[in-house]
Amino acid sequence: MNISRILLGATGVVALIFATKTVQACGSYDSYSYQSSGCLSSTASASLAAQNEASRVTSGLVQGRISSITSSSFGGAPGSKNKQTGLIGWSEGRGAAGSVSGPKLGIWGDIGYASFQDSSAVVNSDGSVWAGAFGADYLVHPHVILGLAGTIEGVSSTASAIRMDIDSKGYGITPYAAVKITDIFSASALFSYVWSEVDATRALPATTLYGSTNARRATTAATVSANTNFGNFTFGGDLGLMYTATTQEALRMDDTAGTSITTAKSTSEMGTLSLAAQPGYLIELDRKTNTWIEPYARFEYRYDFVNTDIAGHPNDDD
Repeated sequence: MNISRILLGATGVVALIFATKTVQACGSYDSYSYQSSGCLSSTASASLAAQNEASRVTSGLVQGRISSITSSSFGGAPGSKNKQTGLIGWSEGRGAAGSVSGPKLGIWGDIGYASFQDSSAVVNSDGSVWAGAFGADYLVHPHVILGLAGTIEGVSSTASAIRMDIDSKGYGITPYAAVKITDIFSASALFSYVWSEVDATRALPATTLYGSTNARRATTAATVSANTNFGNFTFGGDLGLMYTATTQEALRMDDTAGTSITTAKSTSEMGTLSLAAQPGYLIELDRKTNTWIEPYARFEYRYDFVNTDIAGHPNDDD
């Protein structure tokens, strides 16, 4: 039986970060202060903060694909005796493993967009991230799926405290896996590696500096999910852990008059614990083709238990 479902949704996120910035602010923008150690650290902090936000969005696209596979209600209708779960046919059956139905290979694509703000006095930046992912996954076992995705992303941000604009473009690769534990519980993991080109522009009172550099970012994430339904009502939840490490090469910024500043090679670490709930409701559109629509709302809480940059300085963002 072929069962299709259309998803409509909305997402809300609450983030909680307990950390304070300890690096020195740039102060006045004269020829001395903008080369101070604190000001150079702020320059790197602004760029690394943007990379961390890109990590959330890009990894979130792959995690969204995994969620669509592992959702026990996906493709299923209320009262169905043999629901197909996921886009590639995990079968719940009536007992142990059930039987595998539907194609084993899944091809997918997704795009995402998010805005962010870092309200610290040192950086005070805001910006946006767009990302796209295209991948394929394969049912290697009735309860195991392996996949590989390619990603592309773009970040644009402005750090008003240091008068700096940052634009970056990145390309990455993400292998992932999902395991169905029971008809309700599943677990998944991914590893993402992204290469980025970073361009920066910084306005000083008497001149404007321009520069570019490269950054590398590695992200590891693991999630335990629970999904079920009671009649037409669906309920889902995720408990996730994500760790991101970013390395940015030295950034040299120059103007046409020969003025220059150089920020040394810098690193950033971010560890995030997340908890999400997703209630929904299945509405039948066509009984003959067994087509359903599911409006849903997703609520997510995030806590950054590690959020450092520039050799261990705490970084606070929103």
